Amino acid sequence: MLKPIKAGTYFVNQNKKVFIFTDHEPEEIIFKDKNNEPVQISDFFKIGEDVYISRIVSEDMGDEGKPDIQDSTYHYKQSKGKIIDISEKPQEKPIQNYSSYTSDNWIVKKTAFEDGFVSDIKNQFFKGGARFRHVFGCFEIETGLFFNVLESGKPGLQEGLYFFPVERTSCSRVQEKGEIW
Repeated sequence: MLKPIKAGTYFVNQNKKVFIFTDHEPEEIIFKDKNNEPVQISDFFKIGEDVYISRIVSEDMGDEGKPDIQDSTYHYKQSKGKIIDISEKPQEKPIQNYSSYTSDNWIVKKTAFEDGFVSDIKNQFFKGGARFRHVFGCFEIETGLFFNVLESGKPGLQEGLYFFPVERTSCSRVQEKGEIW
């Protein structure tokens, strides 16, 4: 069994490290079991406010003197601060469509462009902006906007988590490719 984690908006990178967004920056979540020991997770996502977590545990299934190490996968669901074991996780993760977001400082929207669509990010405060092929997920803090680039569409720009400071006209990549939940 796992211990519950703080509720919020999360970023999961390709190495399955999970970060929760705070007022200042993403903080890594260390998953722990009921004995307070750190554990590695193998999958993490949200559907609505429910969090789904999977982990793989190597267990000795053999008889005395004859070890037989096998991997077992355990699934958990966290809802309203309580975590429970579940027999299996939902079959499909939510679709990562284009994000749309509007605030006093930011506009993130899907725009028709050439042969398809792009994601435009506008900094209303400094009149700067950025354009990527596909943005899914964003989280605003006092000093700027975090957003997740699933596909950059530009040579030299990589997918990943970007930060766009309020007082700047451009953004920078702060994490490798991942997902915002």
